[in-house]
Amino acid sequence: MKRPAFIGLFFLGLALCLQLFPAAAEEISKESADKQQALQRVQKKIQVIQKSLGILKKEKGSLSTQLKELERRYGKVASAIRSLNHQVAKQNRQLKKVQKERDGQKKLVRLQSKALEKQIVSAYAIGKDEKLKLLLNSEDPARNSRLLVYYDYLNRARLQRLQDIQVGLTELRRLEKTHLKESERLGQLLSQKKREQKRLDGTRRERKVVLADIKKELGSQDKKLQRLKEDEGQLQKLIASLHEAMERFPTEAAQNRPFAAEKGKLAWPIKGRISQRFGSKRESGRWTGVLVAAKEGIDVRAISGGRVAYADWLRGYGLLTIIDHGDGYMSLYAFSQSLYKEVGDWVGVGERIASVGYSGGRTRPALYFEIRKKGKPVNPAKWCRKAKKRQG
Repeated sequence: MKRPAFIGLFFLGLALCLQLFPAAAEEISKESADKQQALQRVQKKIQVIQKSLGILKKEKGSLSTQLKELERRYGKVASAIRSLNHQVAKQNRQLKKVQKERDGQKKLVRLQSKALEKQIVSAYAIGKDEKLKLLLNSEDPARNSRLLVYYDYLNRARLQRLQDIQVGLTELRRLEKTHLKESERLGQLLSQKKREQKRLDGTRRERKVVLADIKKELGSQDKKLQRLKEDEGQLQKLIASLHEAMERFPTEAAQNRPFAAEKGKLAWPIKGRISQRFGSKRESGRWTGVLVAAKEGIDVRAISGGRVAYADWLRGYGLLTIIDHGDGYMSLYAFSQSLYKEVGDWVGVGERIASVGYSGGRTRPALYFEIRKKGKPVNPAKWCRKAKKRQG
């Protein structure tokens, strides 16, 4: 009597599951769509912010706009070359692997050929009727039996050796074809790299000309100082606008520890010498971040998890990434060579976001790094792990 009741409960549970699972899937899908729409709204909002700063309209056709386009192009070409370098290195490893296999196969075929040669010489020494001679030269039946077994063994060994050589030669031909194909692929990559390097060198020369023109245009120290203050004002305005926009698109707290809890424990975004410290004097006042000297192309990594709020060129700061860490905290990484993230991307702690460069009109590679709390700059040295004079 209990069994039918149990079966009834089972089918009832199954029916409920079938009803609940589609509903759960629909809810997850709706949540994902809502997040995507929120992301698109933030991206549009940031585009509006960029236009509201007046940079694009006010400086259309100006030297700053030319510099922006050149540094964007430089960053993309440098990134392409970096990718090609990885591909070339991988291709070299693959080619060496095939070469090793091919050389090993050649050696094996040679050894097999020599072994077969010895067997053939031994057979020739006995003569054409080797099997008959082995029998006639022995009057002992037991010995004859052993000789026949030995002869069959030698015969099978020669046949097997021939087959092994055939297989080895087939494999060798396959490896030769693979080696040729991999060599051609490497040649194509090297040719592509050469073309991209040529583009990079050309962009670098164009940039040098534009920087010289900008220097002439600014002329006096007063004009330079005015430009620096304008640039700092634009950054301040941008960060304030981003802070407002990102409040409507909160950081995924489940994926990120509260930023305030990480004070004094954060890793520096790169290893390098701090050439300008927070609060030290500069032409337009004081540095509101730190300037870290480093080799061009070195990876810049996020100091903590967060959402990319800005990833583009800004006058005075070049290729710039700003990450929103939630609770009003943001980190800023400027003067980059290339940017690897886009607005709205979630990044984890230590994830590569850019590479060190000298965009923004600089002449030496460095990273400009800031941390801000509700728009106000704070000393990165108090937030990142205590550093010696030289990081690393």
